[in-house]
Amino acid sequence: MNTEKKQAKKVELTPEQKSLKAQKNRRDGYLMVFLALLLFALGAYLRESESAHHKLLVNQGHGGPNFEQTVVVMVKHDSLGAYGLIVNRPDEKNPGYYYGGPVQPDKISALYTGVDNFEGGLLLSDTGIYYVEGEHAEELRKLDPPPPWFIILRGYSGWSKRQLDREIFREWWKIADVDLPAVTETDPEFIWRAVSEKLAAVEEAAKRGITTEELEEKKKKPSGI
Repeated sequence: MNTEKKQAKKVELTPEQKSLKAQKNRRDGYLMVFLALLLFALGAYLRESESAHHKLLVNQGHGGPNFEQTVVVMVKHDSLGAYGLIVNRPDEKNPGYYYGGPVQPDKISALYTGVDNFEGGLLLSDTGIYYVEGEHAEELRKLDPPPPWFIILRGYSGWSKRQLDREIFREWWKIADVDLPAVTETDPEFIWRAVSEKLAAVEEAAKRGITTEELEEKKKKPSGI
């Protein structure tokens, strides 16, 4: 009986053993935190964002001077990469052209509307905007009558595999549906503001669970009604 009581008695740790155990617990805790952060970083790297394919990218103040307050019409965005064209920055060094982005500054391309049978033209889904590149882009200047709207660009904006997904995840960009009047009827200086205001209205309406039209009606009503 006495032997059983002795065996059941809890063994007391020495101060040195307690210190070693506490150190081990801390190491285990740090390891768990490190693994959690590693998994989070890996998930962020592999995560695919909402697709910006044939939509607008609206800069949120990141990416340096090449992209400050820019709006980009996206020609492609998939798992292999992305590319698009900045539509609100006339090229000051090359009159008659727009600055499409920092990649391949000698590459010529164009965006246009209203000509559905133009050779080499690609309609960007249901946006109403067409894309063409190379020698066909310059031929837009010769059309009679000319397209309702067109811009010819030098260079383009490009992202490698999942690069744009990571930038969207970090909120460097916001994605918006193409607002044709904002892109084609607004002075380039004010396109970014026009698209940003429209995007803010869409986000606010979504939070309230109403349409943007309903939101506009509410804003028109005097407060308290």
